[in-house]
Amino acid sequence: MSKRKKIVIGNWKNNPQTPEEAKKIFKGIMKKATLLSGVETVVCPPTLYTGLFSKEKFGAKFRLGAQNVFHKTEGACTGEITAAMLKAAKVSHVIIGHSERRALGETDAIVAQKAAVLLREGFKPIICIGEAIHDSEGEYLRFLENQITSSMALIQNNNMLDVIIAYEPIWTIGAEQAMTGNDIYQTTLYIRKILRDVYNQTISDAMTIVYGGSVNPSNIQDIMTQGNVDGVLVGRDSLSPENFTNILTVVSKS
Repeated sequence: MSKRKKIVIGNWKNNPQTPEEAKKIFKGIMKKATLLSGVETVVCPPTLYTGLFSKEKFGAKFRLGAQNVFHKTEGACTGEITAAMLKAAKVSHVIIGHSERRALGETDAIVAQKAAVLLREGFKPIICIGEAIHDSEGEYLRFLENQITSSMALIQNNNMLDVIIAYEPIWTIGAEQAMTGNDIYQTTLYIRKILRDVYNQTISDAMTIVYGGSVNPSNIQDIMTQGNVDGVLVGRDSLSPENFTNILTVVSKS
C-alpha cells in the first residue's frame, strides 16, 4: 500500500452554467471534504468561478484549483489567464495538458512551458497524460513515454515532487467503464519505470500519480485497491456532491 499522500481532484470542465449552481456544488463538497482525514481534495471549477471561492477558509485538506493557465507570465494575449491572476484567486493547483486542451492544439512543448511557469510561481501542476488507443502491440507505451518526457522536459529534479501526474486514457473519458484496477496498476508501474529511468528511483517512488477516466462511486474501490494509485481525477461525478464525497470517502480509507 502506497505511503504517498492521497488526493482527489474534481474537474468541473465548463460546468455548471450559473454561479448559484457552482456555489451549491462547491459548498456541498467542502462540507464533507473538510471532515475527512487522509485525503486532500482539489476542486477545479471554470476560471470564471474561482473568485466566488477565493475567500473561503478551506483548511489544510481542501484546495482550489484551475483548469488551465497561459504558458507566459505576461503579454497581449486575448482570452488567456496568467499564473498571477490565479494566485490572486487563491488557486494552488492547475490542470495542464488535459486531452481536451490537447485536442485544441496544446502540444507537449506548451505543457512543458506551463509546468515551468506554474512551478516558478509556487503552484502544483497536474500534468495529464494518456493514450487515445490502448493497442495490444504496446505502441501506447511508447506514446506515453514520449508524452511524459516531453511534457516534463523543463522541470528540474528538485521540483518534481510538486508535480502530480494524472494518467487519463482518452478512450475511457466519458465512457461507462473505467480501466480495471489491475490494468491501471500495470500502466502506473510503467510510468514509474519511465520516471526512474529519466530521473531516479527516489523521484519515481515519491511522485504522486492519479487515475482519471470515468471514475465513479461504483468503480473507485477497485481503482484504489487494485490500481495502486495515489488518488483520482474525477470529471462528471465531481459535479455531484453526493457522488464526489462517496469517492472521497473510499480514497480516504484506502
